[in-house]
Order: sequence, then structure tokens, then C-alpha cells
Amino acid sequence: MELDVEIMQGIPADYHPQSLKGTSAATNAARIGLTAIYGGMGEILVADKQTKDKAALFPVAVTVAEQAVRNADSALSTVNGSIKTLQAKVDAALALPTNAASYANELRAIFRTQKNGLTAAISEMRNGSPEAVQAILAAPAILSGLTKDQQVELRRVAEVNLAGEHLDELNEALAAKGRLERAMQFVTDKMVENRRKWVPDHGPIEQLKKRTVQT
Repeated sequence: MELDVEIMQGIPADYHPQSLKGTSAATNAARIGLTAIYGGMGEILVADKQTKDKAALFPVAVTVAEQAVRNADSALSTVNGSIKTLQAKVDAALALPTNAASYANELRAIFRTQKNGLTAAISEMRNGSPEAVQAILAAPAILSGLTKDQQVELRRVAEVNLAGEHLDELNEALAAKGRLERAMQFVTDKMVENRRKWVPDHGPIEQLKKRTVQT
């Protein structure tokens, strides 16, 4: 998805929509949000250079900034929806199949007797038997003779091996979400700075602050 957006001095390069790489639905949505942010802040920068009466400019700039943040927030909702869906797919890939639930305790018991249960479980998974790992992840670590940290590590390896495609897309979506949220915060921070420079005695922008998504 290519968006032709002019590069502007004064806006971090990371917030240009074309700086965001990837083709997933979440990335495309985030790119649309960044376009709103970049375009809105670009308008404000141009107006700043062309306008001498900064006090008069400020409320107009706030309106433009608020609209940019609203549009970005809408895009962020789409990104969050994609993240939720992708996380569910990763979780499903690691979930214990219903037909294996009846012997899950036996699978976990095998690894309680192993000298290195973590290594043994990873080996089983890579040899084409994911049920053992799924059984370990479906219950407290102690039932498989693992520590909590070992279980966390096992899940990390399992995500790569059992849900690699979904995991890659999830990580891309999370990165896009972070980029968009930082861009939205940049708008608020920049408008606070503009208020201080342009109209130091008035010009509250609490509404804009409220629209900035907090994570």
C-alpha cells in the first residue's frame, strides 16, 4: 500500500507513513493513521511559517491536530482488532487438542522424570510431536517438572515452531501499533509546545490530550 505523502522537516521520519514496512492489514491501517498524523502536522507546520499572528493560529491548529488524532485513533482501533485476532491464532496453535486432554497428565509426567525437561520437550516438538509441549503449557509448570521461567521459554520456542506465520504478523502489528501511538503522542506534545510558544497565557488543549490513547 503506497501513500504519496510529502516529506516535511519538523516531523520525525519514523512517523512518515512510507517508513512503516509491511503489508499486513494491521500495518496498512497504521499507515493510514500515520498519514492522518503526518498530513495534519504538515498543515500546521506550513501555517506556522506563513502566519505571524500565532495566537490566532493556535485554535485553528488545535482543530487540525484533533482531527488528525481522531482519524489516527480510528486506525488504531483497526490495528488493535488485528492484534486480538492474531494473538488468538497464536494461542490456538499452542492449545492442547481436545483429543489429547485425556492423556495430558501422562505426557507431563514423562518430563518430570527427565534430567532436562525443557530440552526434552523442545526436542519432542521439533520431532513432530507438539502435544507434549501443548500439555506442558496447558498446566502449571511444576506439574511437568519445569520452573516458571522454563515454561515461559518453552512457550517462546513453541510460538516460533507452531505458530510462526501468525507470530510474524503479530509482531509486525505490535510494531505498527507502537509507531502509531508514538506519533499520536507526538501531536499532543507538539501542540503543548506550540501553546507555550504561541499563546503562553491561554489556549488549553485538554480535549486533544484526552483523545491521545494511553497504553
